[in-house]
Amino acid sequence: MYFFTSETIAQANKQISYLDAKVGGLLCILSCLDKEIEENLNYTINGTLLRKQLSMVFDKTPRDSFDNVKSSYIIFAKDWVTTFFRRYIKTKIDLTACSVFFLRRNGFERECTEEEVVKIFIDRFNLKPFADKWFFEGKKIELEYNQTDVEDNQSGFYSMMKYNNDFKSILFNSVIQKSAADLKAAGQIQTLYSGSGVQTCFLLSDEPLDHYYIMRNSNNSKTEEDEDISSDVLNHNLFGIHIKEKNTALSEENPHICIGWSVLGDLSSVSTKEELADIFAKEWPEAKSRAQGQNVGQVWRFVNDMQIGDYVVFADGNVFHIGKIESDYYYDDAIGDDQSLDYKNSRKVVWLKKNIQRSEISYSLHHSLMTAMSVWTMNDYRAAIANLLNGTYIKDQDDAETEIEISSIRFSTGYQSKFARNRIVFGAPGTGKSFTINKERKELLGSDNETDYERVTFHPDYSYANFVGTYKPVPSIDSEGKDTITYAYVPGPFMRVYVNALKNSREDLTKPYLLIIEEINRANVAAVFGDIFQLLDMEGNVSEYPIQASEDIKAYLAKELGGVPSDYSKIRIPDNMFIWATMNSADQGVFPMDTAFKRRWDFTYLGINDSDEDIQGKYVEVGSIEKQHIEWNSLRKAINDYLASEKINEDKQLGPYFISRDIVVPQNGDKMDSKRFCDVFKHKVLMYLFDDAAKQKRNRLFEGYRGDKTRYSEICKGFDEQGIGIFNAAIQNQVEVVDLVTNSIELDENDMYKSEE
Repeated sequence: MYFFTSETIAQANKQISYLDAKVGGLLCILSCLDKEIEENLNYTINGTLLRKQLSMVFDKTPRDSFDNVKSSYIIFAKDWVTTFFRRYIKTKIDLTACSVFFLRRNGFERECTEEEVVKIFIDRFNLKPFADKWFFEGKKIELEYNQTDVEDNQSGFYSMMKYNNDFKSILFNSVIQKSAADLKAAGQIQTLYSGSGVQTCFLLSDEPLDHYYIMRNSNNSKTEEDEDISSDVLNHNLFGIHIKEKNTALSEENPHICIGWSVLGDLSSVSTKEELADIFAKEWPEAKSRAQGQNVGQVWRFVNDMQIGDYVVFADGNVFHIGKIESDYYYDDAIGDDQSLDYKNSRKVVWLKKNIQRSEISYSLHHSLMTAMSVWTMNDYRAAIANLLNGTYIKDQDDAETEIEISSIRFSTGYQSKFARNRIVFGAPGTGKSFTINKERKELLGSDNETDYERVTFHPDYSYANFVGTYKPVPSIDSEGKDTITYAYVPGPFMRVYVNALKNSREDLTKPYLLIIEEINRANVAAVFGDIFQLLDMEGNVSEYPIQASEDIKAYLAKELGGVPSDYSKIRIPDNMFIWATMNSADQGVFPMDTAFKRRWDFTYLGINDSDEDIQGKYVEVGSIEKQHIEWNSLRKAINDYLASEKINEDKQLGPYFISRDIVVPQNGDKMDSKRFCDVFKHKVLMYLFDDAAKQKRNRLFEGYRGDKTRYSEICKGFDEQGIGIFNAAIQNQVEVVDLVTNSIELDENDMYKSEE
């Protein structure tokens, strides 16, 4: 067999070294398609054949066998040949050089002419229909052959191109550490799945694309069946529907559509809209008239306006489904666990087309599916839906010219609340800041609502990327079913709550969403909030000044909320989003807040004794030599009074719940668990006083202790034996001792333990 020499291959490579890796990947895909390419048709790519071709052309060591091979699928877009050339090829390719490079391992029966080599290349890679558009007959290459081992020629070629030995495959001008046969890991194919703008040329997928996209008829002409579908759609009403909670609407066993408001009961016998309005008013007597009118209208539309034979579009996130109504209204009381109990108002349908991507339809049709209503009319789009069903739909050319009511996101929803939107609760340690936030969270959201809020704790290493979001590596599965890593935008707690609030802004019944930040001043808030800081300036409970969203955020919002990224160029915080935080200014090593940041918050101060009613009268037994039954609240106040007398600020003093509420507020009776209390008192209260609040006042604070006052362990030992006797006379005299048992310890004139001296 005859093979190209190293010099011939190197010469060819140099003449096409400018090519984008995508070109090499696409040519290998085309070689797997044994027919002329047509636009907007689904093609199956033999997985083994594609991998072999890629490995033969690009790999340092070609492979013949592969594990867990799956097919790939591709659809070519309108005028893709021209678009791909303009975006990625840019200048015509030297045909002979490209032929030699792609056939560098090919064996010939004899030394072939240039024309013969070019013909083999064009035929093998299925390029005949557009060879003239992509290639030119460039500078002649002197074809040289030898009968040396083919891989020896490749080694010489790598050496001439100065490719190092440590690589797995080559591109046109470099080498990489991945085999070209590893489709989503190497540059030849990976960028064809997700490269910028490549979707304007074709869609490449691991799933059969005709399951998700509308394919045109290959002869591009309507059949009689198509005409019948068009006529039927145009002669019936078309409705849109949202089914947002858990449902089985698309199931094979029970295809149906459904709406909520099931508390109204079976509406089969309701004959007028006025009768329906009376039933609604009894269930929701406080509903505003506008909201009541909208909701009654939607229920009436589902129960009475829809008829058998009408068509329905089920808007389902980034996709939608087209169905035909097959039954009258019925009230389904036999709902299983896999559907929300509120979805009892039902109709049977047959689904004609499922999982149509919103990105494949016109801007106006796409936005018609973004209304906040549960049921709405779409008759202006009947022609477009008919074309989608018969496969003749062309994006941006639907027949709808009449604007319909489209409810996009609203920053000002009119939601009213007695609570401030931006709020910081602050005070001394143990004053019940988190307890207060949690209690009022239940008042704001509902006591059983655990879904409409998030809680995050700031710390010194917390960042904007943690709080708002950023691109991060995430685990994924590649085309061969193997674990891999890809990058995706991962939202932080702010962005998750923000998106939920915006989604709800489209609904008729707006509800609040809450972000709780614990220990807000333990992070550098200026860095964590970044430009979000500007949104905290409120006018009418909405951000007064919008900010320009980053490209990452715009793309994420479009993905979550629908539309296109440019829809979210400027963002504000809506009036149904609340941000509450706690702050303990007594902590050491906290970050200061500047005045500009502080003025954007409402501050609620919890005083040192503001919430002590639950611990009044609760007592505990302390000490072993002298057992004392003392009230925790009395001891706490005595310590605070002493600290205040020493000019120690209130934010360093002890709040009622410096020891956790579940210890100092017994579930039954007034007596605390002595062991639990004493353990926590030593490791929390005594540690705090010893190391922080009274660090410079130890001798005077622990005046009653007979041992070494400079050692924390000694102070704890003293508490175990003496109880409150370790403190000075001022504190001891102020604490109310409920019951006193003395074990033969001599006291001095101040009722303190006499020292051993």
